[in-house]
Formats: sequence, structure tokens, C-alpha cells
Amino acid sequence: MRTDKKEGTDNDNKIYIVPEKNAAPVGGLRALYKHIQKNLQYPEKAIRRGLEGRVFVEFVVEKNGTVNQLRVLKGIGPECDREAIRLIQSFDKWIPGEHHGQVVRVKQSFPVVFKIVK
Repeated sequence: MRTDKKEGTDNDNKIYIVPEKNAAPVGGLRALYKHIQKNLQYPEKAIRRGLEGRVFVEFVVEKNGTVNQLRVLKGIGPECDREAIRLIQSFDKWIPGEHHGQVVRVKQSFPVVFKIVK
């Protein structure tokens, strides 16, 4: 009988999608939106091409509040996709999620909006 644990089956490593208490940015969504607004660097190539839209980034908020495993779920172009990941990764202030009174890893997704202001 094998007794070794497979990754993802141990409750310590389980990633929750809908925990009892979801992970949240420190300061709330307002702080995250402010961070994005202040730090977004619209790629020049995307501006020239007229690219606008939402890039949906998926990531895991770890038990210590750091962000890991970032990936684009739906993008609008490689330049904007990279910038959206950079923005989410640079906001490293998260309150981890909880499930049954335990701090847990939580999968999140968040849209980053790219709109050319004329």
C-alpha cells in the first residue's frame, strides 16, 4: 500500500475556489483599483494598435497573503496581458482566505481594464 501524498490532495496544499471567507486585498477593492490606476503602464504598441478591453488574470492567494500562479484567462494582446499580470503581481498585500477556521490558499480572478483616454 502506498502512503505517499499526491500534490493537491493534502488539505494544507488544497486550493479553494469558494472558501467560507474569500481572500481580499488589504484595503479592499478600492485599494486594488487605486493601485492599478496609479501603476498601469499602457503598452505603447497596444495604444498604437487601438487595443482596449479587459484582461482577466487568475491567481492564487497563498496562506501568507502573497500572490502566486498568475495566468491570463482571457486576454486582449500579449503586451496588455503581460502588463495585467505585472500589476496584479505587484499588489502583494492580500488577506488570505479562511475555511472552517483555517487559513487556506484561494484561487481568485480579477479583470484589468485597458481603455485609451483621448
